[in-house]
Amino acid sequence: MNSEIELLTGNTSVLYFMSLQDLSNGPIIVHVPEGNLQGHADNINQQVMTDWRIVGGPNEGQEALFLFLPPNYQGETLTSFNNENNFVIQSDSMQFIAMGRNFVNAPDMDAAEELIKKINIYPLSEINNFPQVKFIDVAKESLKLSYPTTDGFWKFLHKVYSKETVVRAEDKNPIGLMHTVGIIPGGII
Repeated sequence: MNSEIELLTGNTSVLYFMSLQDLSNGPIIVHVPEGNLQGHADNINQQVMTDWRIVGGPNEGQEALFLFLPPNYQGETLTSFNNENNFVIQSDSMQFIAMGRNFVNAPDMDAAEELIKKINIYPLSEINNFPQVKFIDVAKESLKLSYPTTDGFWKFLHKVYSKETVVRAEDKNPIGLMHTVGIIPGGII
């Protein structure tokens, strides 16, 4: 982290990763390595679906695979996910955010970065020949992760919510407000 990156709780003693995932094409696997990685997956409404960490996470710091299923998913899953280090998570939104952090024990930045780079995210359909996720280092970039204030925000909000297919009871108020400006999630209201 540096002063050019706007992240509400960001600091210089932690390495972060963050990835927006889309379940439209089927389930996605998040492979979490063994170690002191603290993180979680949130639905599109930023509500935690699961944690991965030593304290409080179902994997308790052990290597694990987290299989995220799209809303109302009726397809196949793998029987190999029926063991203690693999977890099936039923998402209630079509998109989710996988994120985490690793604390840096100064001056050993390399060890923290190495653990982060062991994370992998790929579609279930590619489990037998999965690619390695590409990490983009934004340390030298100007990045704004706070609430957007430009006109482009409304186009972005429409793009994000147009992929959603489930409207939960607790979503009806914000969905109703979005509908007044022409944003209709998945064409559903």
